[in-house]
Amino acid sequence: MFKLGICLIPGRFLVLLIFVIPGLAHFCEHMLFLGTEKYPEENAYHKYLSQHAGTANAFTANDHTCYYFDVAPEFLEQTLDRFASFFVCPLFNEDASDRGVVRPEWLEHPYGPEQLKMNGHVVPVKDDRSMYLTFPTPDLRMYYKSGPGHYLAHLIGHEGPGSLLKDGARGFGFIIVNVDLTEEGINHTEDIVTLIFQYLNMLRKEGPKEWIFDELKDQSSMSFRFKGKERPLSYALDLASLLHIFPMEDVLSGPYLLKEYRPEIIEDVLDRLMPDNIRVAVVGKQFAGTTNAVEKWYGTEHKLDRIPEETLQKWREAGTHENLKLPSKNEFIPTNFDACPHEPEYCHLPVM
Repeated sequence: MFKLGICLIPGRFLVLLIFVIPGLAHFCEHMLFLGTEKYPEENAYHKYLSQHAGTANAFTANDHTCYYFDVAPEFLEQTLDRFASFFVCPLFNEDASDRGVVRPEWLEHPYGPEQLKMNGHVVPVKDDRSMYLTFPTPDLRMYYKSGPGHYLAHLIGHEGPGSLLKDGARGFGFIIVNVDLTEEGINHTEDIVTLIFQYLNMLRKEGPKEWIFDELKDQSSMSFRFKGKERPLSYALDLASLLHIFPMEDVLSGPYLLKEYRPEIIEDVLDRLMPDNIRVAVVGKQFAGTTNAVEKWYGTEHKLDRIPEETLQKWREAGTHENLKLPSKNEFIPTNFDACPHEPEYCHLPVM
């Protein structure tokens, strides 16, 4: 069945709600579904959609709240009327205000100086082993045409000769700064971080390379040109979010196309990936019984400690590793997608 996907993200006022009055944006997200002056029944909206091949939901992210639905096309107008009433005449009934709404107490800023140079041990529900390295950086979205984060993620995550996965360390897979660990690898996390800093030092020594940017540019262009189809609702969600990030003319292509080689921005971001600007979190079942805290909302057992100064100094003096190097040039990235000329079939008879 063909369906329409509709998504709405209210304006930047929500940023004020999220950071000045923590929890209020999420609270409003839930309350808008619980009746309006025009449609006062709590479940009227979801009931109407379920009767007409539709669904609806919402979420609150770091800087916006997104409301969305899909429905059979012939019922779009009636659904939009119900949807619009959320933002025109919500009831905000007091008796519904305490049901299923979590009001978290957030830190003023999750990446302040007091949160850096920390090491966390986390006990997962599943028997997973992983490590997360977090380096706070400025908002890079304004540099979407040059993609400095994309450039560095490509190099840190590549798996060819000279990469962290191939020559630097054994027993783990490396994806940007998220590391999947084996049973042996989880006992050598400090050495793994040392190798990561050795790789980052190599990148600083080599400096940005325009040929690497050009490869990413060609790959991104190909991904955009041959982008697969999506569900209408998923596509509407993506586009609504992108309207707050990119100018209108770049909403469709902004997440894909790279147009400006800006080596100075790459260097600036790379210079922030330093030992004094790091948070480390290691996740594993083996930490059960060694933690000293329980997360308030999900009950996750964890322990957070300062990274010892001697460990930080070891990482500061990591230097480089002889086996770590830039990837080789990729000679197989296509750039010409013109159709080959059709060769006529062989004919036994003379042709004028």
